[in-house]
Amino acid sequence: AIVMLLVLLTVLAVVAAQPDFQGLLDAAIASRAAVVRLPPGTWALTPPSRNGGVHLVLRGARDLLVDARGAHFVCQKMTRAVWMSNCANVTWWGGTFDWAPAVLPFTQGVVQLVAPNASFVDVQLQAGYPDSIFYDRIWFWDADTRQSLDFVNFPWGAKSTWAAPGVLRSSLPGIGVNVSVGNIATISTGSQDGPCHAIAIDITARAGPANLSSLFGNNTIRDLVLLAGPGMGIIESGGYGNLTLDNVTITPGPPLVPGGAPRYLSTSWDCTQVKTVTVGPRVSSSTIRSCGDDTFSVQSDDFVIARMGDVSRAGVPVSMALISRGGPDDGGLFVGDVMSTGLNGSQLTIIDVRFVGNLQNCAADASIVKNITNAPPYSYFRLPVDQCFNVTAVVQPGSRYQTPSSPADEADYRKSPALDQLVLGASLSDLSRRGEGFAFTGNTVVSGGRGAL
Repeated sequence: AIVMLLVLLTVLAVVAAQPDFQGLLDAAIASRAAVVRLPPGTWALTPPSRNGGVHLVLRGARDLLVDARGAHFVCQKMTRAVWMSNCANVTWWGGTFDWAPAVLPFTQGVVQLVAPNASFVDVQLQAGYPDSIFYDRIWFWDADTRQSLDFVNFPWGAKSTWAAPGVLRSSLPGIGVNVSVGNIATISTGSQDGPCHAIAIDITARAGPANLSSLFGNNTIRDLVLLAGPGMGIIESGGYGNLTLDNVTITPGPPLVPGGAPRYLSTSWDCTQVKTVTVGPRVSSSTIRSCGDDTFSVQSDDFVIARMGDVSRAGVPVSMALISRGGPDDGGLFVGDVMSTGLNGSQLTIIDVRFVGNLQNCAADASIVKNITNAPPYSYFRLPVDQCFNVTAVVQPGSRYQTPSSPADEADYRKSPALDQLVLGASLSDLSRRGEGFAFTGNTVVSGGRGAL
């Protein structure tokens, strides 16, 4: 009884000693403090109920240094670790993030069987790795070199089921091509019951005046270690950008059980991605290993013309509806943005914009609605139905255009000679938010995905 009492008192002391990390961040932001110190130690981090499933949130922080040196956070939900929303001139310094074994965003095992027709592979899960079948995205590795396999078929779209207790079957036509018994397989997923990506930096505005998005950016992450990620590792979308990643390490964490199999995967998807910002990121002196997709990615996003007025008169305002392919991560559209059908394509400048949501609110053309409704997965017209903008724009001189309605189906559209012209159904990129001026210097990369996109 005395021993049990001592154990209980010890547990209570540990619970009492757990800092309120979210409270520390909130207080620092509210008081406009210059520095907030997150106590060092190893901490089991659970998202506060007010955070929508995110473990730590910085909302509207400006000119703040978050000193997390010596803090090791073990996330207890398969959701985002840190969300920096509408922040400017914030530096996150130090800290390590990992996920508890039960909520690790991937599982792992040894290939036990490859179907004779390569339509499925069976994977014997290794000790300590999660045994949930919602993991679908499979990646194959050489057990000796720990490098991803070459010349295997594209594995997206695979589905997992149980072949036997502890044996996961991943099925997709051709998935077993050039895969051998004894190879390692990692099967990953995004988040559950909350936002994905380990660390996300974004803005909440979807549309507005010219200067709105430029108010947010110039943030820094330094000396941080990321050992897993439910989706991307570090992603920035929207705003001014100019993100600095200095001496950041993204690498697989330690084995889940003492003496157990090493982890082969760090993040489920891209290790780093920056999209739809004005100024691109600067990544230096960092180490990036074993990503589930691209290593370093700087992207714009595209918007499909769903309704279009008369664009034949340059300089005359025209009403349009644009559908965002990227959804909430598209960075939004703002007055003054220059849209284009391509690097040498037709251009227009936005003079007014409102985010209106669904296709009815933007009066999308019936042919576009039909194409979206009938679009198969991963096809051009597979677009969200609730991400529409009403736009007034001015077409730039020299732009090319067509006035007929969109073709009946995607095959006809793809054959159209008007892909670089302003035509119903065409894709526009935001030239004002394509991350120009990025730099990637002095980094170490060992990963199976694309080195840079």
